[in-house]
Amino acid sequence: MKNIVVLDEKIKEKINSDKFEVMTPMQYILHSEGEGRFAVYNMSSKLGYQDSGYYVSLLARARNDKIYPSPRIIQDLKDKRIRKIISDYLDDLFQTKFKAIKGDEFVLTSVLGKNVSDKYNVICWEFFRILQAPLFKIFFKKGKKWNIEKIKIVSPDALSPVLFDYFCFRLNEYFENYTVFKKAKSKFRYDLAILHNSQEPMPPSNEKALEKFIKAAKKLEIRADLVEYKDRINIPEFDALFIRETTFVTHHTYRLARWAESERLFVIDSADSILKCSNKIYLEQMLSQHNIAKPKSLVVDRSLLSKNIEKLNFPCILKKPDSAFSLGVFKVSSPKELLNLSDKLFKDTELLLIQEFLKTDFDWRVGVLGGEVIFVCKYYMANNHWQIIDNESNGKDKEGEHESVPVAEADPKLIRFALHATNKIGNGLYGVDIKQKGDKYYLIEINDNPNIDAGVEDEILGEDLYLKIMNYFLNGIQKYKGVLND
Repeated sequence: MKNIVVLDEKIKEKINSDKFEVMTPMQYILHSEGEGRFAVYNMSSKLGYQDSGYYVSLLARARNDKIYPSPRIIQDLKDKRIRKIISDYLDDLFQTKFKAIKGDEFVLTSVLGKNVSDKYNVICWEFFRILQAPLFKIFFKKGKKWNIEKIKIVSPDALSPVLFDYFCFRLNEYFENYTVFKKAKSKFRYDLAILHNSQEPMPPSNEKALEKFIKAAKKLEIRADLVEYKDRINIPEFDALFIRETTFVTHHTYRLARWAESERLFVIDSADSILKCSNKIYLEQMLSQHNIAKPKSLVVDRSLLSKNIEKLNFPCILKKPDSAFSLGVFKVSSPKELLNLSDKLFKDTELLLIQEFLKTDFDWRVGVLGGEVIFVCKYYMANNHWQIIDNESNGKDKEGEHESVPVAEADPKLIRFALHATNKIGNGLYGVDIKQKGDKYYLIEINDNPNIDAGVEDEILGEDLYLKIMNYFLNGIQKYKGVLND
């Protein structure tokens, strides 16, 4: 993907680099597309409606080039409500960083996600993630706390001599750092970012599975890059995002999903799926609304817990709303144990979920992609434990055994049950956890980020499982780009 920096004529003469091409607004507007796509960094001083700089962003969008800033952002920054949303979103960050600032006004200049002072780089990068504007100023004002007064996209000619020198330096630094993600035009049609965390103790996919995803993508002419959040990836350079890191709403996985969707990338897990699946209380209410069989459940705050504790049957299961990978899920055997544990958990949440304990030797996990079941697994309980993962164990028996079942040989009732449940969530990739008692099935939870590990979930389909998922990405990318009809 070729980089184009759009600058006014008087600034263009001062910029020279072999890492990007410099154009004036009119040069880009009259520019023939040629082969491939472009990443366009619009730093024109004329971004008003129907000005030449505005048309650069508008036409870049029409040409399917990556554009910074987008026409939407140019308009959004005029809206006080949008600024308030951004302010609320990053409030904790700049309140912390600005503690040492004296006075009640402060202006922060972001140059491609960095500031001339390194101590403000984190703030600049987070704003850059949201705004995707190459060059902007944030005006802060302090009352009871720091607030954003306005955000203004600026051009290089508005910078002081010191900041202009930094701008020239930062241009070269930025494009030097992101060449690693550029597409090889002769081999690949699309770019896929696979977000993972190499330090995560229990990731959704092991290293071998990630390698198989990359290999499958290559067969479909998709370049798949393994990226980590610490890399400060530039999401709009890709065509799709595949999140293979444990997701939470108050986490960068959710923010990156939102950002990618706003840039029209095809995303799994979608932000909506993360929002719905990561909260057990939402799921419990959704299941109840649609009469989907589940363990008896009770949503409580401190007051409701006190009123209902004598009515509960023990043992029971206590869950934090945002529990994942068996963490934040507890089996309690007595009212006293429940009160002691809930007292600790209520420090972080106002609501907890109490569920009936269903003792089984295994859990079903049904993998669903786009409304189709792609794998069925039995996960047996960890040795001498009531869950499939024993988070308190440090030994080799931390996880129970598994047994994969061909989809065609699974109970049709189990398949229908899983599909019915995921239809209420979305059309992405899900793992449905189900308990079986006799011939009855009970839904435990729906995971937006299910495990897909080499040697486990791929035991039946093998390489075809990865190819099936990558083909789903290919179809999704093409639909987003208008190559295929819905």
